[in-house]
Amino acid sequence: MKRISHSEMTAFSATEAAGAIRTGQVTAVEYAEALIEQADRLSSLNAFITFDGDRIRHDARAIDNQIADGVDVGPLAGVPVAVKDNIHTDGVRTTAGTFVLRGFVPDAHAEVLNRLFAAGALLGGKTNMHELGHMPSGRNPTYGNVQNPRDVFRTSGGSSAGTAAAVAAQILPIGLGSDTGGSCRIPAALCGCFGFRPTIGRYSQAGQVMLSHTHDTVGLIARSIADIEILDRLCTSESPSGSGIKLSETRIGIPRSFFDSLDAQLAEVVQGALDTLRASGVILVEDDIPNLAQLTSAASVILAYEIPRDLDRFLQDNGLMPLDLFVDGLRDTATKSQLQQLVQNRIPEPVYRQGLGTHRPALQA
Repeated sequence: MKRISHSEMTAFSATEAAGAIRTGQVTAVEYAEALIEQADRLSSLNAFITFDGDRIRHDARAIDNQIADGVDVGPLAGVPVAVKDNIHTDGVRTTAGTFVLRGFVPDAHAEVLNRLFAAGALLGGKTNMHELGHMPSGRNPTYGNVQNPRDVFRTSGGSSAGTAAAVAAQILPIGLGSDTGGSCRIPAALCGCFGFRPTIGRYSQAGQVMLSHTHDTVGLIARSIADIEILDRLCTSESPSGSGIKLSETRIGIPRSFFDSLDAQLAEVVQGALDTLRASGVILVEDDIPNLAQLTSAASVILAYEIPRDLDRFLQDNGLMPLDLFVDGLRDTATKSQLQQLVQNRIPEPVYRQGLGTHRPALQA
């Protein structure tokens, strides 16, 4: 059998890697070593807050032993997953990119991680992020800035910057980010991989440092759509039908006025993607949404109401510090200033209820 090089292994998609491990083309330990070597070589990207090569080796060895014993190791056998550092990991610190939580070690995995680990996946590392995931950047005053693996002079985007950089740089094949308003999709796009945000409620929210329970969800980042599909199937709280999406029954709304401000080259790429979708049977409905600015302002009101309350609930549930002390300990000046404003000037509940019960449904419709 032809020996597979480390560079070939790091280029594997998750499904390719798991298949090679299950069939004996490579061992889980060999694959782990290739990824650890890649992580060491590209450490300047600063994609990780916590990366433990010895743990990956140990867990990979356990997968190899299971395979030797004839155990069905699952569809992600031996595949390490990048995990954004606001997603809880049992026994491994979860900082949410903050200095304040540098010593916070959860005693249970997030539910989505339990699902992936049950499918044979391994914890690949906790990835760097904008402090608290509060802004769409990879800048972090405590753990350093995430570099874009395509061009270090360009932004990585964020806030799930470390996951996107690790996946795009072939350090790890797949990863979990989180998405409040683009935090998974933005860095995936800017680093050159796929980002997927599911509908709220499709994945469990248990085990996250929550900003907004009506907006926050775990998101997926990968280098192939096939990997996104299998991750979604494993993470979902729903029973997957297995039938897949029927393109001929898919309708996508296109608010054309949003294209007016696009760079010409980008507009050409977007239009090409729309043409491909149309040719594949997707129904494109071009129609601008009246009063869109007014309707979307409801999201700001909802976030402003929920962020201080959801953060306070997280701190209390985990026996941590009072909210005001937590906010005072933040180091990103813009994040700290905005959260101080939200704590000091609380949105009244009637205003929140109007946004949640009137404006949001109108936008969804």
